[in-house]
Amino acid sequence: MKYRLAFFTLFFCWFTVAFSQTTRHEKLPPRSTDYQAAFQEGIASYVVKYADDLFRGGRVSSKTGMQFIKDKGVMIFLSINPTSVEKKLAHDFGILLVELELTEQNFNRKAVMDFLALLKKYKSTVYLNDADGKHIAGVLAAAYRIYGEGWEFDKAIIEFGKLGGSLKDDFQMLETLVRKANLKKEN
Repeated sequence: MKYRLAFFTLFFCWFTVAFSQTTRHEKLPPRSTDYQAAFQEGIASYVVKYADDLFRGGRVSSKTGMQFIKDKGVMIFLSINPTSVEKKLAHDFGILLVELELTEQNFNRKAVMDFLALLKKYKSTVYLNDADGKHIAGVLAAAYRIYGEGWEFDKAIIEFGKLGGSLKDDFQMLETLVRKANLKKEN
């Protein structure tokens, strides 16, 4: 009986550890001088620092995660489909949560322009969150690189891929950036 209990306890501990990390990427993206990426307790997946004023990451699930964001100077939490936990945490930490009503279907030039306008409007450090694995936040971060920092489209898309985006699956949204980049070059 004593051995059964010990075995059960060991199995339970192994199971908890093994399956509690299935929502995290196995490893961080490749190192780069253009961004920093790190795992953070209380935030799903990893957090990417693109610039002093732009961070992107997964769902925030605890005070520890929101405190990390707050400590980075984030004052605006731009979220696609935020959870009630994220809304409460943002409120409790004095961070303005702005819900972006974006899907792959309604992602277009206007959505990109609205996002860039929000960044200009708030002129504050932003945490960009897309928790459904649709890479919308990653495409918006690429838009920031192209139109906010003057990057070439190719460089921004390579970074998008390094940070977990899919050129194949996210083609429709990325095509929006190509069309906008071409308009920028013509003007």
